[in-house]
Amino acid sequence: MWWNDDYFNRKINDKNGRVWSFKVWHGHIEGLYTQKIFFWDSEKEFTGIMEFKDDQAIHLNRIKDRIKKLVKEKPYRDKFVCPLKFPLENNY
Repeated sequence: MWWNDDYFNRKINDKNGRVWSFKVWHGHIEGLYTQKIFFWDSEKEFTGIMEFKDDQAIHLNRIKDRIKKLVKEKPYRDKFVCPLKFPLENNY
């Protein structure tokens, strides 16, 4: 299920002016509660997924903190870079 909270769907500018978008999904995969934060820049040059499974699942406020950290810290963001298939709702 996609979380449609306003915070999760807004665009955020980093300090270099790059615009980042986010989409957050949660549900069960293979019987385990899973949360996924999808992210991409406006050109879709940099895309990725951060995933939390089962006992790693975090509160909504901490998801917001992770989104902020993805925007601010390139080395942190680079750990989760992977190609995404758009539109997300049809592919994940």
